[in-house]
Amino acid sequence: MSETTALHPFRESDARDWVLALGGDLDAATLVPADPGWAESLLERTRPALPRAAQKDEAAANRITFGFAAVLATRHPVFLMPNAALTQIESRIDRGLGMHMRPPSRLFLEAGMDPVVARSLPIRLDPAMSLMGGCWIPARLVPTVAAAVQQHEQRILRRMAEADLDPAPMYAQLRDTLTYCVANTLALYESVDVVTPGVKSSVPPGARLVVPDAKRLDKAERKRLEELAKPPKPEKEPSLLARMLKRGG
Repeated sequence: MSETTALHPFRESDARDWVLALGGDLDAATLVPADPGWAESLLERTRPALPRAAQKDEAAANRITFGFAAVLATRHPVFLMPNAALTQIESRIDRGLGMHMRPPSRLFLEAGMDPVVARSLPIRLDPAMSLMGGCWIPARLVPTVAAAVQQHEQRILRRMAEADLDPAPMYAQLRDTLTYCVANTLALYESVDVVTPGVKSSVPPGARLVVPDAKRLDKAERKRLEELAKPPKPEKEPSLLARMLKRGG
């Protein structure tokens, strides 16, 4: 079953706005100008999670990270990555990504959240859970990640194929997400079930969804990526005559 995971470019100051809004120090109209009513409803549903998260309630902690991702969706493009958010890419595609991933506690502690609440937040997306945010990559580290993804292009494409992902559009989506972040000096956050494609009611107001699509790729580029994604050809066994001649030599 496909998970509706996504990557969210964001400014690290967005976390401060979310913390202030949860504490009542930033109004809904400032948090989400496009739809203050939607924002106020989100805040009303999330605020009760703060004391529960402090008591190690996992669902409550997930609710806080989910709310933050939903707000990010109103401010920045959402790059959908089905079954391939940061957590899945680290575990299935490229272990090296983990060196650059940070737990949300660090982000929210710096934004002024109660330390007990911040430290209760999930470190990564949990495949068994839904409606949550996960880890993030600071803006200062995104260029390093983008360079590594470009450098290990073939390896990533082949591993995406082995993981039953459509390698060309999925790799292009990851590359484009990182390129967007680098161009705008943005950090990157992951989420699951913040947006459900095709379900209008699940889309935060003003959200700009970017879906992986092979049709957006130049024909030559698509063919190049598809060729790189193919597994290496097995070495041809030498013929009997060749083996005999080798032994004779």
